[in-house]
Amino acid sequence: TCLAIDSAGRKWVGTVRGVTVLDDGGTPADRSDDRGASFGTHDGLADETVNSLRIDEEGRVWFATSGGLSVLAPGPDPFDASDDVWTSFKTADGLLADASQGVAVDEAGRVWIGARGGVSILDFGVSLSAREDDAWTRIGSEHGISSSTTCYGVTFRAGTAWIPTSKGLIALGGAATPSDASDDRVTTFVTSDGLLGSNVRAVSFDSAGIASCAVLPGGLSRLDFAGTPSDKSDDSWASYVVEGWLPGADVRTVLAEEGVTWTGSSGLTAFGGGRIARFNVGIPLALDRADAGVLWVATTGGLTALDDARTPFDTADDMVTFFSASDGLPVGYGRAVSVDPQNRVWVATSAGIAMLDPMGTPHDKSDDRWAVFTTSDGLASNNANALVADGDRRVWIVHESSSVSCLDHGGTPFDKADDMWVLFGEGSPIGSASGYSVVVDTAGVKWFGLCPGLFAFDDGGTL
Repeated sequence: TCLAIDSAGRKWVGTVRGVTVLDDGGTPADRSDDRGASFGTHDGLADETVNSLRIDEEGRVWFATSGGLSVLAPGPDPFDASDDVWTSFKTADGLLADASQGVAVDEAGRVWIGARGGVSILDFGVSLSAREDDAWTRIGSEHGISSSTTCYGVTFRAGTAWIPTSKGLIALGGAATPSDASDDRVTTFVTSDGLLGSNVRAVSFDSAGIASCAVLPGGLSRLDFAGTPSDKSDDSWASYVVEGWLPGADVRTVLAEEGVTWTGSSGLTAFGGGRIARFNVGIPLALDRADAGVLWVATTGGLTALDDARTPFDTADDMVTFFSASDGLPVGYGRAVSVDPQNRVWVATSAGIAMLDPMGTPHDKSDDRWAVFTTSDGLASNNANALVADGDRRVWIVHESSSVSCLDHGGTPFDKADDMWVLFGEGSPIGSASGYSVVVDTAGVKWFGLCPGLFAFDDGGTL
């Protein structure tokens, strides 16, 4: 998801499963002298989904994660964990939101953290471990950033903080004194100014001071603001695009709805009527829409609830909530998702299947109820590749190397006492196979995409 190189040439790589540091010995093509180490929540990382990282002048590595802000002081040798010092910050400490999207460090050593709703700025004073001298500042609604706007990070240039957001590019003058609002100057650039789209994911400057903006979907927008970011009259724009609307050729999932087609490849894209929208929900592997209107997305980072208010091309009213292993999933990687008629959400993972009942409030986790099913309950294998909810009481699951399981929970998924399991493998017409997809058609026929073929099964309604 992100990468930075420290003063010793080591590469720090953020992923959806933690952080890796690589020392290639100065010979990237020769792996024989490589050294590597990885870090996760067990080491001190706030969350294993790392969205951004930066290295400050003291060699500390800052991580914006989906569960808070973390910083590692690795000592002289990052491959020796004995002298590592980890510190994390969450909303209780002063962070705007735990789900942090970007992190940057300014010349004064202040840390800027982008999130949904604005930017948090941390001045940790003399010591990271002493919280009593921490000073927090927020860039938010008073600067024109709405609560639904996601700020992806900050880039500094000549006293101006440039903030790429889901609703355009913001230039904040007076960045050298963030706690003094009197000298702030806010300029927002949107599509009517020259941007290819409103969802600006990153910005970088060349030696001439021209800003290159990564726009998703769309391409690259370049802005020459003639050294006057708050004066648009002398601006000039150039755009670079690639024809087509798919963000990548590796399409993993698709969901067709009236007027819009959703595809999951390197990102989630909605396309219809010549319009395109791109959503930051991770790498989607499966999609399903609940009757209540929420689009549920199984991703490489877990599970996402996207409420697009049935207006996919207007992102201003969107609400997004992320679920990971810390919420109730058996592992933070969702392979498939299916919503039953009661709006309960079933998720296939490599460590069993999970069921989430959001109790009608998918964006409020306080009343959530979770259930997890594994081989100890009756599942043929914990390694589940896909699943589908069949009415109010049955769930069909296909596995890697273990064919098919069916759970009949009798409409009471939280009461396992009355569960019935039926397994199809050796001795059944399917035999021992690996399954990758399953769907139930309107006639009740179950279709299994297995290796070595496509199987249709009619149980006559009597499992």
